[in-house]
Amino acid sequence: MKKIAILTTIIFSIGSAQSQALFEFNNRHLSQSQLWNPGFMPQYKATLSTGQTYFSAGLVGATLNGIFGSSETPLQTVTRMIDEDEKQIGIDLFQQSDLFHFGFRSKKSYFSLNSTVISEGAFRLPKDLLGLAFLGNGAFIEKDADIDFSGNRLRSYLKNTFSYGRFLSNELSVGVNASLINGITDLNIEKARFGIGTDTGTASIYSLNLNGAISGRASMLGVNVENAINDSNYNAQEAVLDQLNQIQIGTNQGYALGFGAVYRLNEKFRFSLSVQNI
Repeated sequence: MKKIAILTTIIFSIGSAQSQALFEFNNRHLSQSQLWNPGFMPQYKATLSTGQTYFSAGLVGATLNGIFGSSETPLQTVTRMIDEDEKQIGIDLFQQSDLFHFGFRSKKSYFSLNSTVISEGAFRLPKDLLGLAFLGNGAFIEKDADIDFSGNRLRSYLKNTFSYGRFLSNELSVGVNASLINGITDLNIEKARFGIGTDTGTASIYSLNLNGAISGRASMLGVNVENAINDSNYNAQEAVLDQLNQIQIGTNQGYALGFGAVYRLNEKFRFSLSVQNI
């Protein structure tokens, strides 16, 4: 009997739900598994889905247990953090929203077409800024406070992907996918680092010295924000309209390729390898 599935689902892959989502992908229950590894061969004959969303978040430079779960006082926690080698604390966010997905399986092959909006964010806060707020500049008499906002970014893009997979034998399947990508938003602080030094060798009690540099880039719907601010002849409205006219057909921005393979040793062991977004 042929299996046909029409799905409209929303999955938030965070915590235990993330493990469940990975289980569904690895066992070919979801046809989008071919986007993670084009060597996966989803088990259903045909699949049509929309509205499927994945979300993940991860801390950088700290753990929840290190912040809230220890026996330290808040001042002790901040004192420990500013002495760590990692000078930033932050969070990485990822969201993938499938606008449309269609997959079809023949006896030995699988084809799929997927349209997805992907948003990625990285937000960074200098630990030494927390040190200044909680402990004052007295905690930095022997060293400069390193105020580093570098790495903050927000990016979103539309990704249209065609995937093809095929069984080469009962144990081995391989696949390839190709994507057309349209950028929507790109905000990136490439470098924003400042040093605050405390000099106690002056006639007064102390003096503060500030040094640093900042650089970045910003683009929204094809608009170069720097040009829009500094160039009176730059037509931001024309850039937006041009981007909106092109975004549906997957032109203007770039391309990506992916490869994958799955080897099934037996019912219990399966080996999967993929390379994506080349």
